[in-house]
Amino acid sequence: MSSDLDRIELLVELAVELQRAGMATQRLESTVAGVATALGLELRFFAIPTALWIWIRSGEREITRVLSSTDAETHLARLTELRSLCRELCDGLDPAEARARLFPIRALGRPKAWLETLAFCSLGASAA
Repeated sequence: MSSDLDRIELLVELAVELQRAGMATQRLESTVAGVATALGLELRFFAIPTALWIWIRSGEREITRVLSSTDAETHLARLTELRSLCRELCDGLDPAEARARLFPIRALGRPKAWLETLAFCSLGASAA
């Protein structure tokens, strides 16, 4: 079983990624609450489109975070994968495995570095 801190960090990461992927705030709150329950965490959570207020406790460990975000976008592929991961966590998926699967989901829809460089060079060449 994962440690309290591992489960807490996973929940915070999921909340941030769900918000960045464009999940509606009321659904974000209920989804994160469901995952917290499945992970055995006590949660107080409030979300708006640009910020998250999170209080989580498990045993003696407790954290409070206020996170702001300006890079939220609606990204349906990422959102679909994240929601699926949340459902699997609620069905008993090991938190360590869920955390490992989170990294590739984050990369969905992000341009490759060489593509960004090419776009920047193209803009510079067209301006000359």
